[in-house]
Amino acid sequence: MLVLLAVTMSEGYAASVGGGSPPMAGKSSLSSPDKQLKQDYSVTPIPLQIVLDAVTTTEEKAALATQRKDQPLKVGFARAMPQPYQEDLSPLLSWKLLPDGGQVAAFSITSPGARALRVAIDLGGLPEETEIRFFGSKNSETFGPFTARSIRAQQTVGNSADTESARALFWSPVIEGETAGVEIYLPASVEGGFPIRAPKIQHLTQSFQYPETKSLAQLGSSGSCNIDVKCRDTLPDNLSAAVAKIIFSDTDGSYLCTGTLLNDNDSSSWIPYFMTANHCLSTQSVANTIDSYWFFERAVCGGPDPTSVTHFTGGADLLATGTNSDFTFLRLRNTQISNLSGIQFAGWSTNNPTGLTVIGIHHPSGDLKKWSQGTADGYAPLGFPVNGTGSHIQVTWSQGVTEKGSSGSGIFAITGEQNGQQLFVGNLHAGASSCSDSTAPDWYGRFDLSYPSISQWLDASSGSGAYLESPQQDSFESGVGLIRGWACQANKVEIQIDGGARQQVAYGTTREDTAATCGDTDNGFGYTFNWNTLGNGGHNLRAFADDVEFANVNFTVTTLGVEYLQGVNGQYVLPSFPRIGSDVTVSWSEPHQNFVISGASKAATGSTTVTTRAGLSAHLESPQQGSFESGIGLIRGWICQASTVEVQIDGGARQRVAYGTTRPDTAAACGDSDNGFGYTFNWNRLGNGSHNLRAFADGVEFANVNFTVTTLGVEYLQGASGLYRLLDFPQTGSSVVVSWAEPHQNFVIVSFTGP
Repeated sequence: MLVLLAVTMSEGYAASVGGGSPPMAGKSSLSSPDKQLKQDYSVTPIPLQIVLDAVTTTEEKAALATQRKDQPLKVGFARAMPQPYQEDLSPLLSWKLLPDGGQVAAFSITSPGARALRVAIDLGGLPEETEIRFFGSKNSETFGPFTARSIRAQQTVGNSADTESARALFWSPVIEGETAGVEIYLPASVEGGFPIRAPKIQHLTQSFQYPETKSLAQLGSSGSCNIDVKCRDTLPDNLSAAVAKIIFSDTDGSYLCTGTLLNDNDSSSWIPYFMTANHCLSTQSVANTIDSYWFFERAVCGGPDPTSVTHFTGGADLLATGTNSDFTFLRLRNTQISNLSGIQFAGWSTNNPTGLTVIGIHHPSGDLKKWSQGTADGYAPLGFPVNGTGSHIQVTWSQGVTEKGSSGSGIFAITGEQNGQQLFVGNLHAGASSCSDSTAPDWYGRFDLSYPSISQWLDASSGSGAYLESPQQDSFESGVGLIRGWACQANKVEIQIDGGARQQVAYGTTREDTAATCGDTDNGFGYTFNWNTLGNGGHNLRAFADDVEFANVNFTVTTLGVEYLQGVNGQYVLPSFPRIGSDVTVSWSEPHQNFVISGASKAATGSTTVTTRAGLSAHLESPQQGSFESGIGLIRGWICQASTVEVQIDGGARQRVAYGTTRPDTAAACGDSDNGFGYTFNWNRLGNGSHNLRAFADGVEFANVNFTVTTLGVEYLQGASGLYRLLDFPQTGSSVVVSWAEPHQNFVIVSFTGP
């Protein structure tokens, strides 16, 4: 079996491998950051405790009426908050002033008899910097903080099937037990007087993380003919580790399905792409609510209940969905899933599996993970016999079956590819198999029919062969940044922001990491952009290669109230980053309109020159003489007329940079506007200390600068997080919050509070 090991990206780019069906891949683990409440509620009682009426058995059965296998398993139902708690809770809350000047209040909700709860928070009226945390009694669970700003940025991602009311509600993560706590924190800069509403809860009837809350005989109530996934030696453990059960909610209830992590053909990306069924979920508003549960299975056959079940929150981005082959393709937002110890990404194949032995891995009725084995009878229409051309794969089981809750799970076949690995070939739509009729067929949506809709994510060498690296979905952007990525073959690359006119970007920068995918290296593109010009809030960017869209992302911009801030400075020490016991220093950089990591280093000294050759109208804007550089940045500037623009760093080989980006601000000097150049560069590659850069136009030097690089000890820092408030910037009484952004390998401004 071929198992790819974790690879640290030395360039900060997504290095791709050749096209075709990828193998299974495994990932090593990184720890996730701690989450802490502002108060200890085991010591400080919660003043506002809301208790709903108990649910009768009759009411519960009616809410969870018998469902078909082609429907998601309903595991919970919505309950409206009783009066007066359905209205604004603010007058009922007790606010406490904290030493940092902020205020905190909390309330709890109990739905007697619930195995777990979700709480809906109405986003209407909440200030952007409001922080929300959720907590329960089980295992000291705490979730958050979720800021109103970050929630809204995610909720604005949607499609036409989403309603305004659905986007206005934020569902908490699943909280085990019958009581859920909600903590509201207001930073010192935020005044009260706004409504806080929690109009609904979800009363869930299963425990999704703690099997001990039911006996194994009752757990999930799956049929006795189902086979524990650990009781078959023919199933590789690491294939099972690609499968998880998911819980998701709408305004009526909560539901359970199964899905599979799929590997892409980039050996270092580790993006948590997740395949499930369209009949499970098909809108972004529901995808926002996804919680996933990993390793909900025994450690060994016949062993005790699992103790290492891992619960991830954060929802997902719905990338593609379709009814013909009943698929929904997601990108799970919590990237720590990819770092979970033992996690796997399933390989896949578009080959016809007819006649092959197939296995299914799933969570029937939400039970511990199960295994089924059978034969792929052939292609068939849903619910009809094999005809060789239908949109589904008919499967007949010889061992085990599927049930409600198995929906969306995959079947795997040995197709002869990837050294005999079992590869994903379809996902469960519907069927008739049961313990009372184990040979009745099931139908799985054909992956080969779903694949054209998702190939742009799984196989960069197919379709457009292009990738947008920045901005990323749901990222925060600030200051002067870079729109960047790569495209294998294009005459032009364009971007469109917020539905405006398309702008052509400079294309053709050397990107050695794209050689395996593209067959050559001159595939990079970059576009210098001042995010401040967009204004605060959510924005959209689409990218096109020869008029074919290859990226569509939503992101959030934070400004400091002006498009270009001049004449200010500031330096701050950020403690405990990237780990406890280490600090970094960040300094305001006017050319970047952002903070850069400056550490304890000082700018280079000695004899240096900044040269502009006579008769050559050109300007190197970044780096500048004596500047500090860190993370992934942009070597950028403009020149009126040139065939080639090159840069040379520390006396090394010259590198050609992309030239021809639209720069309207150069029209007066040049007589036209296609004069911008840019080169994406990971400054960390150079190492700490002073460095030199020279720039050339058609072989003639036009700039020579010295600058200082500060690194965090590695070329690409993975798995770190940090959020810091910088006081009295850009003036006394105001503050900014900066957050670590891994794609930038730097901090970005995520909020600004004026005096």
